[in-house]
Amino acid sequence: MALGSNIEALLTTIMATVATLWAIGFATYYFIFNYLDKWVERQLNPDGRLKTNGQRRPVEEIAQSLDRNRCVFIAYIGVGFLSVGTILVAGTALAFAWEPLVPVAGTLFVLTLGSFLALFTFEIKSSLRYIRDRRPQLIG
Repeated sequence: MALGSNIEALLTTIMATVATLWAIGFATYYFIFNYLDKWVERQLNPDGRLKTNGQRRPVEEIAQSLDRNRCVFIAYIGVGFLSVGTILVAGTALAFAWEPLVPVAGTLFVLTLGSFLALFTFEIKSSLRYIRDRRPQLIG
């Protein structure tokens, strides 16, 4: 028994949307990690030791930044698994015309969208915090 063209279109859209968000999320992660890597390099001497106080950010700021980035990276892992789960459930419902999985796919889809929204919003807030913290240094 078929699911019906509307439900099939919905499941296909869910899979395509989550796959697109996952790709955007991976690209975002790549940029975040590269920025972090360059930021860390600016805090170190060529021999790999931490620069002295006047040449680097305060240790508390370094610790907070590393902790925030660690949480973001862990969140990206979690959202990645959630994305795969959403795609697998929607794909299974579509492939086997298994109607009981349709609400599960819908629920996972909403959770995935919300998770990506939270991650992307956190990153935008991080950029706003960066501007707030650097503004006095740059323009007084």
